[in-house]
Amino acid sequence: MLSIEYKIKAFVRNNGQIGVRNKVLILPSVACVNHVATSISKFFDNRDVVCATHEVGCAQIGDDFLKSFSVLAGLANNPNVGAILVVGLGCERMVPDLLAEEISKSGKPVVECLVLQKEGGTARMISKGIKVIQSLFQKTRLEREEVDLRSLK
Repeated sequence: MLSIEYKIKAFVRNNGQIGVRNKVLILPSVACVNHVATSISKFFDNRDVVCATHEVGCAQIGDDFLKSFSVLAGLANNPNVGAILVVGLGCERMVPDLLAEEISKSGKPVVECLVLQKEGGTARMISKGIKVIQSLFQKTRLEREEVDLRSLK
């Protein structure tokens, strides 16, 4: 029987996952900073930056909080994401530094975190976020490698 192997060019992540895209994800830890996160992403006006706004992260407890935390960390762990900028407010239940730390455990090599209350306001946060994203582009540039199509999930 003839066996055909199909190869594709893809990004091989440190944890062995295979991605066909190499996105930078902006992930708000709380809905209160959705505007800041989208403002940063709009600066780039391209498909290499994805902003995942949501309506959670504050005043959550128990299983509700744990599920939201798990879903947000899971978004960042998608194999098509090469780098992540976690954006937080500073007073939310979903602590941005802890979310970034959890994402880092997955083997993602580039996870940055900015907190609005530490940066001194919206305008400064957006400006710094743009600089961080520009830096993330440099850190995540990988060459595509030829891999077996069956390695995609």
